[in-house]
Amino acid sequence: MISYRSNLYTVPPEYIGKHLKLQTYDGQLHLYCNTELVTIHKVVASKLNYHPEHYQAISERTLGHRYDQIANLAKNNLKKTLYFLAVVV
Repeated sequence: MISYRSNLYTVPPEYIGKHLKLQTYDGQLHLYCNTELVTIHKVVASKLNYHPEHYQAISERTLGHRYDQIANLAKNNLKKTLYFLAVVV
């Protein structure tokens, strides 16, 4: 994840730990690795901003479950995380 204006944004797992460059265009956050566009996020005020496919791919690598199991697990974990962030903030 990267931080922009105190909010977190996901990246695909193959880019975790790599130096990424960010640029904003028309309310969107563009993340690059060298000249390769990695992902685009809409800039919003939410503390956690994710693409479900990033979260699922990271979970698959970490937990080693099948895709159908990870999809449900990721969905439930993200709901809990977003709820926690709303309560704490």
